[in-house]
Amino acid sequence: MVRPVELYFVCPLKGKSYWTRDWEIAGELKVEENPPGTRRLKGKVSVTCPHCESRHVYATEELVCPLTQT
Repeated sequence: MVRPVELYFVCPLKGKSYWTRDWEIAGELKVEENPPGTRRLKGKVSVTCPHCESRHVYATEELVCPLTQT
């Protein structure tokens, strides 16, 4: 069974954070491998913000790690 992944976002207009499963991949996601063997996910996701009701697009590098949030 595939379960939706909940991601953590911060609204760039209001500065408020939120969790949501209602996001979409914008374009393509790629795995980029660096010479030392580390991997990074490259691409963009889009989401409708519950705080300002605008659609925001985030690069994967901009997504906040949910494990560091309290």
